[in-house]
Amino acid sequence: MRGIATHKSCPHGAELHLEVTDEEITEQLVQGEGLPLFVARPEIARSLARGVAERLDSVAIRNAGHHIYPHAAEVSSELRQSLAGHKACALWMTGLSGSGKSTIAHRLERDLLLAGHRVFVLDGDTLRHGLNHDLGFSEADRRENLRRAAEVVKVMVEAGLIVIASFISPFRAERQMVREILGASFREVYVEASLATCEERDPKGLYKRARAGQIPQFTGISSPYEPPESPDVRLDTTAYSVDECARQMRDYLANGGVLRSARAIIVWLARSGHRRATVSESSKHHRA
Repeated sequence: MRGIATHKSCPHGAELHLEVTDEEITEQLVQGEGLPLFVARPEIARSLARGVAERLDSVAIRNAGHHIYPHAAEVSSELRQSLAGHKACALWMTGLSGSGKSTIAHRLERDLLLAGHRVFVLDGDTLRHGLNHDLGFSEADRRENLRRAAEVVKVMVEAGLIVIASFISPFRAERQMVREILGASFREVYVEASLATCEERDPKGLYKRARAGQIPQFTGISSPYEPPESPDVRLDTTAYSVDECARQMRDYLANGGVLRSARAIIVWLARSGHRRATVSESSKHHRA
């Protein structure tokens, strides 16, 4: 098991084979990703990575004044996920301001964390206070804001986390850019609520200010929102509570094979010294 062989020389059945193409290996090396141990030993993978880097566009690199050589890691994303006991993915939550994205994201984060998952919420407002504090709200800056966010999410997914990214991301073209950056880990979650509902909620008073002309280019008022045409998950927050939306997300992840098995959760709780996970909940249903 976990050896290198041809179809003819391998004694195991096809159901145990894991094929890796030359193109996939090259792409991993170019991106600086570690090769699985059954493909090459770490020291060989590093040598291969250096060789691939030297064959990149060296003229462009010299002209730019940079000498960038991705370093092949010894720990792969697959190994991190195996140790965590669950798969990594990016849940990209899009919707109007006030639709309930952040509320659902943090509720889902809590539920998954208490069940032993490595999970983190990346919120658009939080990112704009730090990494993206230099960006405004022009079309170019908004696109760059999402590009940077997607690159951060990509690193976190490679670290083995379930990342819940909460961004209005109003345009389909920008979400397609994010999808291309994140690849197969990307899951589009449309948090749906009508503009009238979001204006009625208006938890931050942003719609009132936008209607008064105090916030230019505000999504839904003076700038359009393009809803996803075929999202992976659709959460209707006008019909379902926060808890119900979080449950729908857990069901989606469980059915997709992302989450820990029930047995793995019990083992994790026992090792963590928890007899059970309890959370105080209000009996009142809150809307997202």
